[in-house]
This record gives sequence, structure tokens and C-alpha cells, in this order.
Amino acid sequence: KVLQAYLDYLSGSQELFQSAVATGSPPSLKGSRRAFLEPPAAAEETLDIEKDLQNISLSPTEIKDPVATTNLMTFADLKDLMPTFDWDTFFKTFGDALGLPAMTNETEVIIHNETYFRELNKLLTEVWDDKAILAYLQGQLFSGMGALLSREWLELSYDFNRNVKNAEPRERWDECQDRRSCCPGGVRPEPESGGGRHGRQRESCLSRCAGRDPMDDQ
Repeated sequence: KVLQAYLDYLSGSQELFQSAVATGSPPSLKGSRRAFLEPPAAAEETLDIEKDLQNISLSPTEIKDPVATTNLMTFADLKDLMPTFDWDTFFKTFGDALGLPAMTNETEVIIHNETYFRELNKLLTEVWDDKAILAYLQGQLFSGMGALLSREWLELSYDFNRNVKNAEPRERWDECQDRRSCCPGGVRPEPESGGGRHGRQRESCLSRCAGRDPMDDQ
């Protein structure tokens, strides 16, 4: 029952996303539906990838071992461990954003699980195809941000919680309090003029808390 409810949630999310791309996407996304699996297939592929990741992850007991999870190596060693991933671009992008020193091949790093990265490299190059990876990444996006989108996305989440947890949606005021952190600046007042991206994001959050779909304002 739980597994089927999860597959239904993933499939429903894919249907909403693909419908949005087909009808209201920016020009750069037009025609990209060709890259998508059908929603039920995308849900199955997402679940398969999650199982693969679970199989190469540390167990709850292993992850508590400070010795086993402290593996010192150089940045060059890390790139050799998982060469299919662009580590240079990854660290440059986030390092620049966070003001961190530039990485060199001699920079020392600590990773928790060498096997995970080694096996993940094999999965990326030998097992998973691009459409499956896209479906998985979309599933992660839906799970993390779907509740901040339109009412249809919220209903998917509500249905999943009803089927799996026998839980009904919370009262709007309670949901609003839980979402307050999505508003940039928290409860601090923002300038009335020139709101830009943060102003729009804050308005979206407040609209959601008021029970109004912010997409209706577009």
C-alpha cells in the first residue's frame, strides 16, 4: 500500500510537470517533452534509482562510526574516485557563492563513504540512462518544493499523507507558521519598492498562507 501510494504520488507529479512544460513553459523548454518518460514509467525509474542509492549507502550503524566515515584524500583522489562528475565546476560554483578558497588538486578533503562514490560512478555510466536520471531529479524537486506550488501539487501531497499516514491536512494557520521560513527575511519587513525576486518570492509565500494560489496573479 505504501509503495503504491508513493508511485502514485511520483506519477501524478510527473503528469503535472509535463503538462506545465507542454502548455506554459519558457521557449527554452518547448519540445522538451521528448526527453520525458511517461509518468508511470518515470515513477518506476525513480524508485529503482532510490533503491540503488540505498544499496550503496552506509547503514544507520555504520554512519555513526567516526573512524570509518573519516576518509582523508586529496581533491585529485576524489576526482579519480568518481571521474564522471564535474567536481571542478561543482566546487567552483558553490565555493564562489560561499566565498571559499579555490580548490586545487592538492587540497585535502574528507568523505564519509568511498564505496558510495565509486559505485555511484558505475551507476551513472553503466546502469542509469539520461531519462531515468531526469525523472529521479524531478522527483526530488517535487518532494522538496511541490508544496510551494499550485493547489494541484498540494492535493497530491495531501492524498499521499492520507493513504500512508492516515493524516489529514493541517489547518491553514498551522501550515502558514511552518512555511514562514520560505519568506526571505523571515518576518522582517521588506522595502516596498523594487521587491525584485525576493519580493515576488515573499508574495508567493504570503499568498500560499492566505489560501490563494499565487499562480492566479501571473
